[in-house]
Amino acid sequence: MIDENQLEKHPDILLDEVINILSDDTRRKQMSRLFYEFAKPNAARDMATLIVSAVKSSL
Repeated sequence: MIDENQLEKHPDILLDEVINILSDDTRRKQMSRLFYEFAKPNAARDMATLIVSAVKSSL
């Protein structure tokens, strides 16, 4: 995990971390699997529908 304060002072930390992840097959595959587990297809559409419904109900 990258500390936000460190990132503001040294933005190159993010690039270094991305390179480290891409270079490590095990870590990359693990992160891919975890992201897939948390992924929610159509999340943007669902959120937009929720917002529109909230606006309509407040009118």
